[in-house]
Amino acid sequence: MKNLQLLKRVEIDDQRWDSCINTSPNGLIYATTRYLDDVSSSWKGLVYGDYELVMPIPYSQFLWFSLAQQPFFMQQLGVFGKNISTEVLIEMIALLKKHFTYGNLHLNYANQLKNTKEKTNLILPLSQSYLNIRERYTKDVKNNLQVSQRFPLQYTSSNNYAKALNLFKDLYHYRFKKVKNRHFDGVLQFLNHYPDAALVREVHLGGVLQASLLAIKDDKRMYILFSATTLAGRKSKANHYLFDQLIQEFSGKPIILDFEGSEIEGVAYFYTNFGAVLQPYYEIHWNNLPWWLQLIKK
Repeated sequence: MKNLQLLKRVEIDDQRWDSCINTSPNGLIYATTRYLDDVSSSWKGLVYGDYELVMPIPYSQFLWFSLAQQPFFMQQLGVFGKNISTEVLIEMIALLKKHFTYGNLHLNYANQLKNTKEKTNLILPLSQSYLNIRERYTKDVKNNLQVSQRFPLQYTSSNNYAKALNLFKDLYHYRFKKVKNRHFDGVLQFLNHYPDAALVREVHLGGVLQASLLAIKDDKRMYILFSATTLAGRKSKANHYLFDQLIQEFSGKPIILDFEGSEIEGVAYFYTNFGAVLQPYYEIHWNNLPWWLQLIKK
């Protein structure tokens, strides 16, 4: 077993860390130092060998206890690198449990272990032609796209990521009571620092916004963080039109459309209808807090 270290943020070599993420077959933007720094309030890193494998650990302090917890808008973390063995993965998680009294973390899709909870993520590889991808649309999607054709919808690119995020907040924030404004602010901070990572697409009808989406992107994936449809947009099937146009725009390119879930049945149904396939990720949990804290922190 090679050297395994738990490093504080200031001890991490950003260049070697990000090189490991970017060259990993399972590399994800969530695990890059730039995303972690803006979206997570604080984090440490497990480093195996000479940055051959890395594992980011977002955490917080409660009283004198260290809690490892998954931040919002950071769907998957876990271990990244080449040749991740089950033995090393187990060893890294065991070390975590020694240093953090409580943990609730999402491993990535390549970190499958026994006795972990499987969670839903749906992806759509876009390397094929648009016509080949469209053939896998369900009848429901095709019917809704026919409805959208009755309206002179316009699909446009935008650089106003704050507008897309705020539309989502205005329409849906009430459904996610645990997500606070500071969590949205972390995403905005990241995009303010790295605007080239933002991808915004909108659908208008007569100059009026009907639907929009905000994704973050790297060389491998587009990650759908927020999509929203107005009441008028529902009537014009603007959301179906929006995703169909996005797929058409990027089809034939070596990139994955990552829908980021969902555990919500209706949302998962919507994405699956476009031909998205399941790529599950995994949740680990432990709680060694005193019994009186376990009553409030499960």
